[in-house]
Amino acid sequence: MSKKHFFFPILFCILWCVWTGASAETVRGDLEARFSTIPRIEQDGTTYRFRSRMTTILLLGIDQQGTMEEPGLLLRHRNGGQADFLLLLAIDDNAKTIAPIYINRDTMAQVTVLNVLGQVAGTREMQLCLSHGFGDGKEQSCELTMDAVSHLLLNTAIDHYAALEMSGISVLNDLLGGVTVTLEDDLTNLDPALKKGETVTLKGAQAEYFVRGRYGVADGSNLNRSGRQRTYISALEKLLREKISVSPNYIGTLFDQMESFLVTDMSRGYLINLANKADRYTTLPITQFTGEHKISQEGYNEFYPDAQSVLNVVLEAFYSPEE
Repeated sequence: MSKKHFFFPILFCILWCVWTGASAETVRGDLEARFSTIPRIEQDGTTYRFRSRMTTILLLGIDQQGTMEEPGLLLRHRNGGQADFLLLLAIDDNAKTIAPIYINRDTMAQVTVLNVLGQVAGTREMQLCLSHGFGDGKEQSCELTMDAVSHLLLNTAIDHYAALEMSGISVLNDLLGGVTVTLEDDLTNLDPALKKGETVTLKGAQAEYFVRGRYGVADGSNLNRSGRQRTYISALEKLLREKISVSPNYIGTLFDQMESFLVTDMSRGYLINLANKADRYTTLPITQFTGEHKISQEGYNEFYPDAQSVLNVVLEAFYSPEE
Protein backbone atom coordinates (compact mmCIF):
# COMPACT_ATOMS: atom_id res chain seq x y z
CA MET A 1 0.00 0.00 0.00
CA SER A 2 1.47 3.34 -1.04
CA LYS A 3 1.90 6.05 1.57
CA LYS A 4 -0.49 8.25 -0.41
CA HIS A 5 -3.32 5.85 0.41
CA PHE A 6 -2.25 4.74 3.87
CA PHE A 7 -4.81 6.04 6.37
CA PHE A 8 -3.92 5.83 10.03
CA PRO A 9 -4.28 7.92 13.18
CA ILE A 10 -1.37 10.29 13.23
CA LEU A 11 -3.08 13.14 15.08
CA PHE A 12 -2.20 11.98 18.58
CA CYS A 13 1.34 11.31 17.45
CA ILE A 14 1.69 14.77 15.93
CA LEU A 15 0.14 16.41 19.00
CA TRP A 16 2.68 14.54 21.09
CA CYS A 17 5.38 15.99 18.89
CA VAL A 18 3.92 19.51 18.96
CA TRP A 19 3.77 19.78 22.71
CA THR A 20 6.76 17.69 23.78
CA GLY A 21 9.17 18.09 20.84
CA ALA A 22 10.43 15.68 18.19
CA SER A 23 13.34 14.92 15.90
CA ALA A 24 12.31 15.15 12.27
CA GLU A 25 14.51 14.15 9.39
CA THR A 26 12.36 14.76 6.35
CA VAL A 27 11.96 11.82 4.01
CA ARG A 28 11.99 14.21 1.05
CA GLY A 29 15.33 15.76 1.86
CA ASP A 30 16.10 19.24 3.15
CA LEU A 31 15.39 22.40 1.21
CA GLU A 32 18.99 22.77 0.06
CA ALA A 33 18.56 19.59 -1.95
CA ARG A 34 15.32 20.82 -3.51
CA PHE A 35 16.25 24.36 -4.49
CA SER A 36 19.07 25.29 -6.83
CA THR A 37 18.97 28.71 -5.21
CA ILE A 38 18.18 28.95 -1.51
CA PRO A 39 15.24 31.35 -0.94
CA ARG A 40 16.21 34.76 0.37
CA ILE A 41 14.21 37.75 1.63
CA GLU A 42 15.44 41.36 1.80
CA GLN A 43 14.08 43.32 4.74
CA ASP A 44 15.31 46.66 6.13
CA GLY A 45 18.71 46.30 4.53
CA THR A 46 19.24 42.76 5.82
CA THR A 47 19.27 39.62 3.68
CA TYR A 48 17.57 36.61 5.27
CA ARG A 49 18.37 33.10 4.06
CA PHE A 50 16.08 30.08 4.36
CA ARG A 51 17.51 27.73 6.97
CA SER A 52 18.73 24.30 5.99
CA ARG A 53 17.32 21.12 7.55
CA MET A 54 13.83 22.50 7.96
CA THR A 55 10.69 20.33 7.79
CA THR A 56 7.14 21.64 7.64
CA ILE A 57 4.03 19.62 8.55
CA LEU A 58 0.51 20.97 8.05
CA LEU A 59 -2.09 19.66 10.51
CA LEU A 60 -5.73 19.88 9.47
CA GLY A 61 -9.03 19.30 11.25
CA ILE A 62 -11.64 18.57 8.58
CA ASP A 63 -15.38 19.12 8.79
CA GLN A 64 -16.71 16.66 6.22
CA GLN A 65 -20.23 17.95 6.77
CA GLY A 66 -19.23 21.49 5.89
CA THR A 67 -20.39 23.02 2.63
CA MET A 68 -18.79 25.58 0.38
CA GLU A 69 -19.75 29.00 1.73
CA GLU A 70 -20.29 30.49 -1.73
CA PRO A 71 -23.56 28.96 -3.00
CA GLY A 72 -23.20 30.57 -6.42
CA LEU A 73 -19.67 29.31 -6.99
CA LEU A 74 -19.75 27.08 -10.09
CA LEU A 75 -16.05 26.23 -10.20
CA ARG A 76 -16.04 23.74 -7.36
CA HIS A 77 -15.20 20.15 -8.28
CA ARG A 78 -16.44 18.26 -5.23
CA ASN A 79 -17.27 19.07 -1.64
CA GLY A 80 -14.24 17.73 0.20
CA GLY A 81 -15.21 19.39 3.47
CA GLN A 82 -13.75 22.47 5.11
CA ALA A 83 -10.47 22.77 6.97
CA ASP A 84 -11.80 24.08 10.28
CA PHE A 85 -8.43 23.82 12.05
CA LEU A 86 -4.99 24.55 10.58
CA LEU A 87 -1.68 24.37 12.40
CA LEU A 88 1.71 24.40 10.67
CA LEU A 89 4.74 22.89 12.41
CA ALA A 90 8.11 24.37 11.46
CA ILE A 91 10.68 21.81 12.60
CA ASP A 92 14.30 23.00 12.67
CA ASP A 93 16.76 20.11 12.96
CA ASN A 94 19.76 22.41 13.44
CA ALA A 95 18.22 24.45 16.27
CA LYS A 96 16.28 21.41 17.58
CA THR A 97 13.06 23.40 17.83
CA ILE A 98 9.45 23.11 16.71
CA ALA A 99 7.61 26.35 15.94
CA PRO A 100 3.80 25.88 15.74
CA ILE A 101 2.00 28.46 13.60
CA TYR A 102 -1.78 28.68 14.07
CA ILE A 103 -3.65 29.79 10.94
CA ASN A 104 -7.16 31.17 11.24
CA ARG A 105 -9.59 29.20 9.04
CA ASP A 106 -11.22 32.47 7.92
CA THR A 107 -7.95 33.87 6.58
CA MET A 108 -8.50 35.34 3.12
CA ALA A 109 -6.06 33.67 0.73
CA GLN A 110 -5.52 32.76 -2.91
CA VAL A 111 -7.13 29.34 -3.35
CA THR A 112 -6.81 27.07 -6.38
CA VAL A 113 -10.27 26.21 -7.74
CA LEU A 114 -11.25 23.32 -9.98
CA ASN A 115 -13.91 23.21 -12.70
CA VAL A 116 -16.65 20.59 -13.00
CA LEU A 117 -14.17 18.20 -14.66
CA GLY A 118 -11.73 18.48 -11.80
CA GLN A 119 -9.27 20.58 -13.80
CA VAL A 120 -7.49 23.65 -12.41
CA ALA A 121 -9.53 26.71 -13.33
CA GLY A 122 -7.33 29.34 -11.68
CA THR A 123 -7.23 30.93 -8.25
CA ARG A 124 -9.65 33.07 -6.27
CA GLU A 125 -9.42 34.97 -3.01
CA MET A 126 -11.59 33.26 -0.40
CA GLN A 127 -11.49 31.83 3.11
CA LEU A 128 -8.57 29.44 3.50
CA CYS A 129 -10.83 26.75 4.97
CA LEU A 130 -12.59 26.41 1.59
CA SER A 131 -9.42 25.20 -0.17
CA HIS A 132 -10.02 21.68 1.11
CA GLY A 133 -13.45 21.62 -0.53
CA PHE A 134 -11.99 21.73 -4.04
CA GLY A 135 -10.94 18.11 -4.18
CA ASP A 136 -11.67 14.51 -3.30
CA GLY A 137 -11.81 15.07 0.46
CA LYS A 138 -8.56 13.15 0.85
CA GLU A 139 -5.09 13.56 -0.73
CA GLN A 140 -6.10 16.01 -3.45
CA SER A 141 -7.92 18.27 -0.99
CA CYS A 142 -4.96 18.25 1.39
CA GLU A 143 -2.58 19.16 -1.43
CA LEU A 144 -4.77 22.07 -2.50
CA THR A 145 -4.78 23.33 1.08
CA MET A 146 -1.00 22.93 1.26
CA ASP A 147 -0.66 25.09 -1.87
CA ALA A 148 -2.88 27.81 -0.42
CA VAL A 149 -0.94 27.84 2.87
CA SER A 150 2.35 27.91 1.00
CA HIS A 151 1.30 31.00 -0.99
CA LEU A 152 0.02 32.66 2.16
CA LEU A 153 3.41 32.11 3.79
CA LEU A 154 5.31 33.84 0.98
CA ASN A 155 5.74 30.59 -1.00
CA THR A 156 7.26 28.66 1.89
CA ALA A 157 7.41 24.97 0.93
CA ILE A 158 5.12 22.61 2.88
CA ASP A 159 6.62 19.13 3.18
CA HIS A 160 3.84 17.00 4.66
CA TYR A 161 0.23 17.02 5.78
CA ALA A 162 -1.91 15.13 8.27
CA ALA A 163 -5.68 15.57 8.31
CA LEU A 164 -8.20 14.37 10.89
CA GLU A 165 -11.93 14.21 10.31
CA MET A 166 -13.43 16.23 13.15
CA SER A 167 -15.95 13.44 13.72
CA GLY A 168 -13.03 11.34 14.98
CA ILE A 169 -12.39 13.64 17.93
CA SER A 170 -14.97 11.90 20.11
CA VAL A 171 -13.42 8.50 19.33
CA LEU A 172 -9.91 9.69 20.18
CA ASN A 173 -11.19 11.42 23.32
CA ASP A 174 -12.86 8.27 24.63
CA LEU A 175 -9.89 6.03 23.77
CA LEU A 176 -7.90 8.24 26.16
CA GLY A 177 -10.56 7.89 28.85
CA GLY A 178 -11.89 11.43 28.45
CA VAL A 179 -10.07 14.77 28.43
CA THR A 180 -10.62 17.10 31.39
CA VAL A 181 -11.07 20.83 30.75
CA THR A 182 -12.45 23.87 32.56
CA LEU A 183 -15.20 25.55 30.58
CA GLU A 184 -14.69 29.25 29.92
CA ASP A 185 -17.74 29.37 27.65
CA ASP A 186 -21.32 28.25 28.17
CA LEU A 187 -22.13 25.31 25.88
CA THR A 188 -25.40 24.24 27.50
CA ASN A 189 -27.23 24.80 24.20
CA LEU A 190 -25.23 21.80 22.98
CA ASP A 191 -25.17 19.77 26.20
CA PRO A 192 -26.77 20.78 29.55
CA ALA A 193 -23.73 19.46 31.44
CA LEU A 194 -21.34 21.89 29.73
CA LYS A 195 -21.83 24.89 32.01
CA LYS A 196 -19.44 27.83 32.09
CA GLY A 197 -16.97 27.58 34.99
CA GLU A 198 -17.39 23.82 35.43
CA THR A 199 -14.43 21.43 35.22
CA VAL A 200 -15.62 18.52 33.11
CA THR A 201 -14.12 15.27 31.85
CA LEU A 202 -15.45 15.29 28.31
CA LYS A 203 -17.09 12.09 27.12
CA GLY A 204 -18.44 11.07 23.72
CA ALA A 205 -19.97 13.92 21.71
CA GLN A 206 -19.00 16.45 24.40
CA ALA A 207 -15.44 16.52 23.06
CA GLU A 208 -16.69 17.39 19.60
CA TYR A 209 -18.99 20.08 21.02
CA PHE A 210 -16.06 21.60 22.90
CA VAL A 211 -13.68 21.87 19.94
CA ARG A 212 -16.23 22.49 17.18
CA GLY A 213 -19.01 24.47 18.88
CA ARG A 214 -19.29 27.95 17.41
CA TYR A 215 -22.80 29.17 16.61
CA GLY A 216 -24.67 30.09 19.76
CA VAL A 217 -21.46 29.87 21.83
CA ALA A 218 -19.96 33.09 23.26
CA ASP A 219 -19.60 35.57 20.37
CA GLY A 220 -19.85 32.80 17.77
CA SER A 221 -16.44 33.65 16.34
CA ASN A 222 -13.75 31.28 15.14
CA LEU A 223 -11.33 33.22 17.35
CA ASN A 224 -13.25 32.07 20.41
CA ARG A 225 -13.41 28.49 19.16
CA SER A 226 -9.69 28.40 18.38
CA GLY A 227 -8.96 29.21 22.03
CA ARG A 228 -10.94 26.14 23.10
CA GLN A 229 -9.11 24.04 20.53
CA ARG A 230 -5.75 25.03 21.99
CA THR A 231 -7.03 24.32 25.51
CA TYR A 232 -8.17 20.87 24.43
CA ILE A 233 -4.87 20.05 22.70
CA SER A 234 -2.90 21.00 25.80
CA ALA A 235 -5.06 18.82 28.06
CA LEU A 236 -4.99 15.94 25.58
CA GLU A 237 -1.19 16.07 25.39
CA LYS A 238 -0.83 15.71 29.16
CA LEU A 239 -3.20 12.75 29.23
CA LEU A 240 -1.45 11.10 26.30
CA ARG A 241 1.92 11.53 27.98
CA GLU A 242 0.60 9.72 31.05
CA LYS A 243 -0.76 6.85 28.94
CA ILE A 244 2.50 6.37 27.06
CA SER A 245 4.62 6.52 30.22
CA VAL A 246 2.61 3.59 31.60
CA SER A 247 2.55 1.62 28.33
CA PRO A 248 4.84 2.60 25.41
CA ASN A 249 2.79 0.23 23.21
CA TYR A 250 -0.25 2.47 23.68
CA ILE A 251 0.71 4.25 20.44
CA GLY A 252 0.02 1.09 18.47
CA THR A 253 -3.41 0.75 20.05
CA LEU A 254 -4.37 4.24 18.94
CA PHE A 255 -3.05 3.55 15.44
CA ASP A 256 -5.41 0.60 15.10
CA GLN A 257 -8.46 2.34 16.53
CA MET A 258 -8.19 5.66 14.65
CA GLU A 259 -7.18 4.47 11.19
CA SER A 260 -10.38 5.37 9.37
CA PHE A 261 -10.42 9.02 10.46
CA LEU A 262 -7.08 10.20 9.07
CA VAL A 263 -5.22 10.83 5.85
CA THR A 264 -1.53 11.75 5.55
CA ASP A 265 1.37 11.51 3.13
CA MET A 266 3.74 10.39 5.92
CA SER A 267 4.62 6.77 6.57
CA ARG A 268 3.72 5.03 9.79
CA GLY A 269 7.39 4.42 10.60
CA TYR A 270 8.27 8.06 10.04
CA LEU A 271 5.63 9.18 12.52
CA ILE A 272 6.66 6.65 15.14
CA ASN A 273 10.23 7.88 14.75
CA LEU A 274 9.01 11.40 15.50
CA ALA A 275 7.31 10.26 18.68
CA ASN A 276 10.25 8.19 19.87
CA LYS A 277 12.59 11.19 19.61
CA ALA A 278 10.17 13.56 21.32
CA ASP A 279 12.44 14.53 24.21
CA ARG A 280 15.20 16.06 22.07
CA TYR A 281 13.52 19.18 20.72
CA THR A 282 12.06 22.30 22.30
CA THR A 283 8.58 23.43 21.33
CA LEU A 284 8.27 27.19 20.98
CA PRO A 285 5.09 29.16 21.84
CA ILE A 286 2.35 29.11 19.22
CA THR A 287 2.46 32.13 16.92
CA GLN A 288 -0.30 33.54 14.72
CA PHE A 289 -0.88 36.48 12.44
CA THR A 290 -2.38 39.75 13.52
CA GLY A 291 -4.87 41.37 11.20
CA GLU A 292 -8.41 42.59 10.71
CA HIS A 293 -11.65 40.63 11.12
CA LYS A 294 -14.51 41.62 8.82
CA ILE A 295 -17.99 40.43 7.91
CA SER A 296 -18.53 40.12 4.18
CA GLN A 297 -21.60 41.47 2.36
CA GLU A 298 -22.90 37.89 2.34
CA GLY A 299 -22.47 37.68 6.13
CA TYR A 300 -19.37 35.47 6.22
CA ASN A 301 -16.46 35.93 8.64
CA GLU A 302 -13.25 37.02 6.93
CA PHE A 303 -9.78 37.56 8.40
CA TYR A 304 -7.27 39.73 6.58
CA PRO A 305 -3.74 39.14 7.95
CA ASP A 306 -1.41 42.09 8.19
CA ALA A 307 1.34 41.76 5.58
CA GLN A 308 4.05 42.77 8.04
CA SER A 309 2.79 40.22 10.54
CA VAL A 310 2.98 37.45 7.93
CA LEU A 311 6.50 38.50 7.02
CA ASN A 312 7.59 38.58 10.66
CA VAL A 313 6.20 35.09 11.36
CA VAL A 314 7.83 33.65 8.23
CA LEU A 315 11.21 35.21 9.00
CA GLU A 316 11.12 34.04 12.61
CA ALA A 317 10.13 30.47 11.79
CA PHE A 318 12.10 29.78 8.63
CA TYR A 319 14.87 32.33 7.98
CA SER A 320 18.15 33.53 9.47
CA PRO A 321 20.17 36.69 8.65
CA GLU A 322 23.05 36.07 6.30
CA GLU A 323 26.43 36.67 7.89
